[in-house]
Amino acid sequence: MDTSFKKNLIAIAEVVLPDIQTDAKLKEDFWNNFSYFFNDLDADSSGKLKLLTGVIAKLSWVYNVKSFNKLNVVSREHYLKKISDFPVSKITAGFTGLRNLIMVSYYSMNNTWDDINYDGPIVQREIK
Repeated sequence: MDTSFKKNLIAIAEVVLPDIQTDAKLKEDFWNNFSYFFNDLDADSSGKLKLLTGVIAKLSWVYNVKSFNKLNVVSREHYLKKISDFPVSKITAGFTGLRNLIMVSYYSMNNTWDDINYDGPIVQREIK
């Protein structure tokens, strides 16, 4: 996957998932799990998500006069709030979908299950 997409996605994910901001291992685990889900998307959907992250990065120059990846977390949070309220519905819908994919990618990792009081999937070993 291209590095600008990864940088932009991680910068977005650090706002959505504050726990990964300071934990490099957790951030890498998240990226690996996100990649697993992302690579399973059809080409059209994955292309649109890549385009969206690029648009978010480019619009940062308009709103912040600064690169998205150079913004501190608080500034990224304020900026992404503007994106979630953006006047173009395709942008807001895409951002909602991206945020959902980020959350699913994170909370489907075994090492996050304690945070949400989830014991893991129940697997019936024998059918009676």
